[in-house]
Formats: sequence, C-alpha cells, structure tokens
Amino acid sequence: MKKTNLIVLTALLLITFAGCDKKQPIDPAGNSLVSTIEVENVNGTIVEALYSDSTKMYFRLLSDTTAEVVSCHEFYYHENESSGWIYRGKVAVPEKLTHSGKDYTIVGIGNHAFGFFLDYGDYYYPASFVTEVELPNTITRIGDEAFYECEELVSINLSNHLTYIGYAAFANTGLTSVEVPNSITEIMHSCFAGCEHLSAVKLPNTIVIIDDVAFAENPLLTTFEIPASVKCIGSCAFMYCDALKTMFCRPTSPPMGTHLGFYSEGPIQLSDSLETLYVPMESVEVYKNDLNWQLYTDIIVGN
Repeated sequence: MKKTNLIVLTALLLITFAGCDKKQPIDPAGNSLVSTIEVENVNGTIVEALYSDSTKMYFRLLSDTTAEVVSCHEFYYHENESSGWIYRGKVAVPEKLTHSGKDYTIVGIGNHAFGFFLDYGDYYYPASFVTEVELPNTITRIGDEAFYECEELVSINLSNHLTYIGYAAFANTGLTSVEVPNSITEIMHSCFAGCEHLSAVKLPNTIVIIDDVAFAENPLLTTFEIPASVKCIGSCAFMYCDALKTMFCRPTSPPMGTHLGFYSEGPIQLSDSLETLYVPMESVEVYKNDLNWQLYTDIIVGN
C-alpha cells in the first residue's frame, strides 16, 4: 500500500514539475523565468522579468506577439536611478517572454538598451557593464546606440536574421573582431566607431553603403576589405584609423561618396595613413580618373 502511494506521489510530482517547466521559458544561460511586472508610461508597456539566477531583463511590448529588450531606465522612467537594474557580465537574451499568460517573441534590441541612456534632464547614465551578449536567432533589429559606450563588451553573436544595425550601435565598445551577417546592407553612421580594440572586420558581399564615420577612430585596424557590392562610402568613414595602411576596394565601379546620407561629388576621405589601395585590375584607370578617388591616385594598385 505504501509503495503504491509512493508511486502515485512520484507521478504527481513529475507532472507538476513538467507543467512548471512548460510555463517558465528558459533563457540561453539556462535560467527560468520567475515573475514579471509591467508598467505603463510614455515609452509604452514595459515589462520587468525576474529570472531564477536573480538577474533581471526589461522588455517593451511591441505587439500582441512581439517584444524588444530595453534599458532598465525605461521601466523606472519617473523614479530614482538607483532603483534600476544594471546589466553586467554575460547576458543571454531569451527567444521569448511569457507575461500575463501570453508569449512574446523577442525580435529586437531597443535603442540604448545596453548603452548609455540619456534622460530628459540631458544627463547620461550607464546602462550596463556587459562583457558578452548571446542573442537568439529571432532578433532582426539592433537599435541606435544599443551598445554605445559598453567598453567591456568583447563578444556578441550576429545572426543572419538581422536586417538592421543602428546608428552608433557598437560605438566605443571593447569588441576585438566583427563579422557582419549577409542580411545587412548598410553600415550606419558611427556604427563601429571608436572601438579601441577592434583589429578584424569582415563585411559580407551584400553591403551597399558604408556610412559616415562608420569605422572611424579604430587604432588597431591595419587592413580593410570593401566588398564588391558597395556603392557608397561616407565622408571620413575611416577617419583617424592611424594604423590602416592597406585597403582592398573590390567594386569594379568606384563607389560614390556620401555625406550625412546624401550623395556628394567630392573626394572620398579614407585614412591619412593609407599606403596602398588595391582595386580590381581592370578598374585601375577608372578609379584614378574618378573625382571621388582623386586623393588616392598615387597609391592605387591593381589586384
């Protein structure tokens, strides 16, 4: 009799725990969702999620089925800054958020989500001391200044589902290398500027525009390859990259210059330290005779 009761009790416990696991999403770091709280403010519906390792994450509900990660300051919009949560160390963004009985797919990293946050008193507050970020494949958008000034951020995975990486999204971070997925067509203004440890960049053959100051002030870049797909290069895209000696420009037709998002008929300014500019062998004379490339006539070499 006792043995039968034990079997029944064990079965009930297994069913109970299985039900709990089903209701509590697990983030990539293996932490289950414990509870959620929401607030309504001028920024929309913001949800604070508490996980089993006592960490928190904040989300803005975008629709009935989707959400994006936001800064803790979005939740504590009218409260003292000390009541907020600071992202630290390795952060694993979950694929979904379960809140009030509904599932929301995490599709974006919002503007300023992990980076410095500008409040309405014109003061900047640090939003994180994150060192590594693991993103799910559901992320399609990384917002403007999403990781701006995250000086300790050295690693992040960028999936082929990404369609947008915003203005200054990774500016002044600690990234050492970057591989942009082939779903991206534009490197936005200041996107990877001021990354003091960035020494390797790989761009896909889908990039059409490298915008103004996109890779400026990266002192460890020594070589750079511009994909054949590029049609426009922004003003001073590589300004103050003082170690940049060699560049491979793969487009057969010389890219045009842009300034603040507009086409410009003026010389493209790359890096003052550039010593050799390799272009397709059949395009050497075309580059040398193009007004946009006149500053580099003497160093253009066929490759």
